[in-house]
Amino acid sequence: MTPLDQCQHWVNEFVVGLDLCPWARAPLQSDTVRWRSTQAAQLEALVAEVVFEAEQLQQHHDIETTLLVLAEPAAVLDFDSMNELVAVSEAVLEDLGLLDTVQLVGFHPDFRYAEADPLDPANHTNRSPVPMVHLLRRAALEALQIDGARVSERNAALLRGRASEA
Repeated sequence: MTPLDQCQHWVNEFVVGLDLCPWARAPLQSDTVRWRSTQAAQLEALVAEVVFEAEQLQQHHDIETTLLVLAEPAAVLDFDSMNELVAVSEAVLEDLGLLDTVQLVGFHPDFRYAEADPLDPANHTNRSPVPMVHLLRRAALEALQIDGARVSERNAALLRGRASEA
């Protein structure tokens, strides 16, 4: 299974299957998700890939959201490097005037919420099998008027409950 296949399976079975993201199901069903894999491995090249995908979202209104899979194993070796990629990408997007329309979310096999215990099952909401950057159209998120904090609390309780049952 390719890294892209692994991530598609994870999104469909885990994220949508457990309804962890109320925004995910509709774009998948309407086929407005752009899936892309990159072999880029250096920070500068990865940022360029994120910027390219943000521009694609800006230009192509038939794309609702993009998942950029970092398929090169050397691309993001650790979780801190992934956070750096997202932070640098956000700064570049802000300089280009794109951050108002695009939101970035990083997914990583070692994802952990700030100040969270690395073993907390709630961390699994963003623990993809392969590092990815999710680019979301902000207007689409705002149109749904979903309370993100409430979703996070629900997901944490769900995943902690599942872990305690295992």
